[in-house]
Amino acid sequence: MKKKTIYIPIEWRNREFDSYILFAHFAIKRNYRVLIGAKRPLFDYLKKKRGKGGIYIEKGGLEKKMCEFINEKCDAHAVIDQEIGPINNYRLSFKIPTRFYFDTLKFIDLYFCVSKRVYKIAKDEILKKMRGKIVLAGWPRIDLWKPKSQNFYQKESDEIKQKYKNYYLFSSNFICTDLNQIKRYSKRQDLNHWKNTNAYDEIPALIKRLKNGYKEFILFKKFLKEYEKTKGLPKLVIRPHPSENIDHWRSSTKGFKNIKIERKFDITPWINCSEAVLHRGCTSSVQGLIAKKKVIFIKLQKRILLHKENISDKISTNIISNPNQLKKKLNMNFNEKINFLKKNGYLYIKEDSGKTVIKEFQRLKKVRKEELFKYNFIDKNIYYLKSFFYFLKSFFLLKRYRHKNPEGFKKEYVISKFKLANLYYNKIYKINDNLLLIE
Repeated sequence: MKKKTIYIPIEWRNREFDSYILFAHFAIKRNYRVLIGAKRPLFDYLKKKRGKGGIYIEKGGLEKKMCEFINEKCDAHAVIDQEIGPINNYRLSFKIPTRFYFDTLKFIDLYFCVSKRVYKIAKDEILKKMRGKIVLAGWPRIDLWKPKSQNFYQKESDEIKQKYKNYYLFSSNFICTDLNQIKRYSKRQDLNHWKNTNAYDEIPALIKRLKNGYKEFILFKKFLKEYEKTKGLPKLVIRPHPSENIDHWRSSTKGFKNIKIERKFDITPWINCSEAVLHRGCTSSVQGLIAKKKVIFIKLQKRILLHKENISDKISTNIISNPNQLKKKLNMNFNEKINFLKKNGYLYIKEDSGKTVIKEFQRLKKVRKEELFKYNFIDKNIYYLKSFFYFLKSFFLLKRYRHKNPEGFKKEYVISKFKLANLYYNKIYKINDNLLLIE
């Protein structure tokens, strides 16, 4: 049966997958078909499918060759940026355009914005180079933060509560926990697409921020030693940033009884089940406020060295510099902080973001319906063989395969989420390894 199809590649499963399951619910209610999963099997499917059709959603910019490929295979190319949220560490007029490779904005039909601030700056910085439009839509991830989506994480919440009961959550965003990361980042100065944007001049400042992140990581390890010694505090669960090396965290907390490292699940159930959210300048501060948790900024140096675009310290209900301060009565002025975010254009919550995105897709006149491509026995086995060699390469050379998508993309997981959240679907099945169809 022919249907309009939406193609969604997932890079970081624990950060992106769940919000797109909810998004798929809005899509299939409007008679779209959704193909979602890891990028490799999705691109293999696009390569093999016959004809042109459908809408491709990317989390940011792609290299020009890949954009040209999408242009050959899909009718529309949309961007819902997972890296540009309510809290940002860089100037938006720098960050937004440098999310794209040189000469690739001409392939973008729709660019969806998380907030009014992002919308305004995106119009100034990238609209003239696009072939399409910019839309204020909110964020699919924020749809999952709303109270009506609480049942989505019932299973994870039950498991977390059984394991930890009362705990504080620290959401990490040091990014740089190893000086070698700075060396790798410095090499980006040679990339031509950076030289053709306003990013090139800011690279020294970016490297400086990475060095500061590493310095604060060292200071935070001292904070953890104090936390471990301080009596009367609940367990501290540390949630490393997706790009941080979890082995650095494990070695830094080895032997600690009151501090645990967890990367399992999306961060949402961890925030929902916590007593408080500790941070040093990340989007979890906003999510904590929406969940009505105490949001605590950890000030590790004499001065707060956040970029002026990062207002997470201003929206935190408390600021501390040592664990003993957690024993004092903590502020809980959630509504005041959320109103500040809305008033100043950092947070946009009206209708569900997924609904807004689908409405824009329905306005696209050129999107064709497609038959579902079905793999034959030979194609599947060739793909599995290639996947096996890719796994070996990733495991021994990159060591990131298990890191990004450790649990893979299972239809049983998606079905359970639809049922828990009482969402509508017709059928969900596996197209290929780590590639699912939802309709």
